[in-house]
Amino acid sequence: MLGVPTRGDPSLSQQVQALIGEGNKACVDANIPETIRVMQEVIRIEPRAASAWSVFAQCYDDMGDSGKGLRLRTIAAHLNHDADEWAELSQKSRHYKDRK
Repeated sequence: MLGVPTRGDPSLSQQVQALIGEGNKACVDANIPETIRVMQEVIRIEPRAASAWSVFAQCYDDMGDSGKGLRLRTIAAHLNHDADEWAELSQKSRHYKDRK
């Protein structure tokens, strides 16, 4: 999922929206270091931007660090207030623990 504003995203400034767009482009281009850098900047400016946390998590999943990806997704889920997302994370967490 790219950084499309979600229910948990506050009203985002134009600067943050532009950065999310830049991060999404880097993600589509499979430039993980740049995606991480940009999404960290978005989170620094607007830590309630759930979509940035989701993209940030996806980067770690793509790098094979599903534990960190899961932790970052938990922050996004907290910001989204989405019961379905929590249920999915619960399943992933169980699966992750079973693999260890």
